[in-house]
Amino acid sequence: MGMSRTRVMPLFAGLVILGAMSGCEAPLDLRAVEKSRLSTIRRSDVLQAASASGTSIVVVGSGGLVLRSADAGQSWQRAVLDGWPYLIDVNVCKGGLFAALSYEGDVWVSHDQGATWSRKSLDTAEQPQSITCDPTGRLWVVGSLMTIWASADVGETWSTTSLDEDVILTEIQFIDNDLGYITGEFGTVMRTEDGGKNWERLPPLPDEFYPQDMYFQDREHGWVAGLVGVILRTDNGGQSWQPEQTGTLVTMYGLELLNGRMFAVGGEGTILRLDGGQWHAVDHGEPIRFYLRGIRSLSGDRLLVLGPNGTLKIFAGASLLRDVMQPAAARDQG
Repeated sequence: MGMSRTRVMPLFAGLVILGAMSGCEAPLDLRAVEKSRLSTIRRSDVLQAASASGTSIVVVGSGGLVLRSADAGQSWQRAVLDGWPYLIDVNVCKGGLFAALSYEGDVWVSHDQGATWSRKSLDTAEQPQSITCDPTGRLWVVGSLMTIWASADVGETWSTTSLDEDVILTEIQFIDNDLGYITGEFGTVMRTEDGGKNWERLPPLPDEFYPQDMYFQDREHGWVAGLVGVILRTDNGGQSWQPEQTGTLVTMYGLELLNGRMFAVGGEGTILRLDGGQWHAVDHGEPIRFYLRGIRSLSGDRLLVLGPNGTLKIFAGASLLRDVMQPAAARDQG
C-alpha cells in the first residue's frame, strides 16, 4: 500500500476561494460594537463604589473610570482619569468635596461634583483599602500593616500612624467629630474617641472574621458583613458581636442604611433587607448574574447598587419593602 499524501492548496488559489466565499456572506455589521464602545456605561466596567451629595452622584471603578450624575441618576457622564488608576473607593466630604482612593496609593479629589480631579499621593508602599471623611472635613485612609493616614488639607499633606502588624485594615467610619471605628483582617476592631488622635483595640470579631464592610448606625449599634453570608451585629459599641440570620451563603460586600432600615448586597445579585433581627432576600426583579459590590443611599428614598459587568441600578425604597424571597436555606429544603 502506498503512502497517503496530504493535499496542499496553493496559497493564491486558497485566497481566491476565501474571497469568493466571503462575497456570499452579508457584510459584518460593527454598528452594535461601536454603539457599545461609545455608551456611557459598558459591560466591561467593573464598578467598585459610589457616593452622593444631594443630586450629585459619583461612581468609581477599575481603569480610572469615573461616572457622574448631576441630576440624581437620570443621566450619566463618563470620564477616565490619567494613568488609568484602579479606583476602589469614593466618599463625599464637607462642602461637597469628592475624594476617591486608588489601589496604587493615590487619593483623587474633586471640588466640582466629579467633573475634574487632582491627584494627591499618599507616598507609601502599603496598600490602601478604604477612604472616608470625618464631619470636620479631614480625609482618612486605612490599609495594610495597620496603617492609618489622615489629612486636614485635602490631601496636600498626610500624617501616618502604623502599628506595623501584618494586618490589613479594610474599613473606617466616623460617627461624629470624635468617635470613629475601624475594622480589618483577623477580626480587628478599633475605636477612637478623640478624633483619631488615639485608637484602641476592641475585642476581636468572633473566629477572626474578615469583614468586607462595616456600618455603624450610631455609637452603640453596628454591623459587619463578609464571607458565606455572615453578618454580625453589635449593640454595645463593638465590645461584643452576635450573628444574624441571613438565609444565604453568598459573600456579602456592602451595608447601607436607608430611612432607618438596613440593607446589604452581595453575591449573585443578592439584596438583603433587615426585618426584626432577620435578613430577607429582596425580590428586586433585576437579572443580575454577578455579585453586587457597592451600595449607597440616595436622596428621595432611593438605593443605588453596583458591581461588575457595568451593573448600576437605582431602586425606589418603597419597591424594596414590598416583596421578599423565601430565604435560601428554606428554598434548598423545598
